[in-house]
Amino acid sequence: MALRGVISDYERSEAYKAKIRSFSGTGTAPDYVAPVMQYKMNEVYRKIAARFAEQASFQSRVSYIISAGGHSMIDRAGYHAYANELYHLILNYEAGMLPAEVAALVAKWTARGLTALELVNIHSNVFGIPAP
Repeated sequence: MALRGVISDYERSEAYKAKIRSFSGTGTAPDYVAPVMQYKMNEVYRKIAARFAEQASFQSRVSYIISAGGHSMIDRAGYHAYANELYHLILNYEAGMLPAEVAALVAKWTARGLTALELVNIHSNVFGIPAP
């Protein structure tokens, strides 16, 4: 099985739109949805496309850092999961609380067998979060 890597923003956006259409009863044409609902759905599509672009950007930077470190494919999944958790923290916590939360996250992933130096490299170089 070949690794596909990060899929394009367009593919992710279209897959998300298809998922929404399947649950909203619109079928393939958006003409059946009231104009207000269509406007709100378009807002959601724009927001989710922006999030997909952010995720693709940081995931590719994390992949670069991991490949430079020479880690195995098994380890790469852990580093990407760490990056996803960091992204979640950035979205949900205030800037003043981030260093303490990141320190706890580094301890968690170090206990799971990842290299602390690489974790610090990811949160400082990819996300710009200073070390606590």
